Amino acid sequence: MVLRRVLHAYREGWLLEERLAGAARMAAEDARARGLTAGEMLVALKREWGLLGIVPQLPRHDARELLDRLVSLSIRAYYRVDDEDARAREGWERASSAPVERASTAA
Repeated sequence: MVLRRVLHAYREGWLLEERLAGAARMAAEDARARGLTAGEMLVALKREWGLLGIVPQLPRHDARELLDRLVSLSIRAYYRVDDEDARAREGWERASSAPVERASTAA
């Protein structure tokens, strides 16, 4: 569904980079939710791309360039989630292992 919208937007001349990036994020989120690796995500993305009836209506060079961009953005989105998770875990681990100062009870 998202790919179809991207292709229609491209064909009508109002595809924005942020719309393409949004589609890539959705593909990455869906792949991660299904437990797919990045490689499996790309296979699924390319398979869906090939099934869309609108792709043959685009100039071949444009279709290839658009798919290449979508693949690049999808990979970036897939691994960005890993980076964000790692940073969050690292911050949590640092916070939980930091020495705790105790208040002085001197009277």
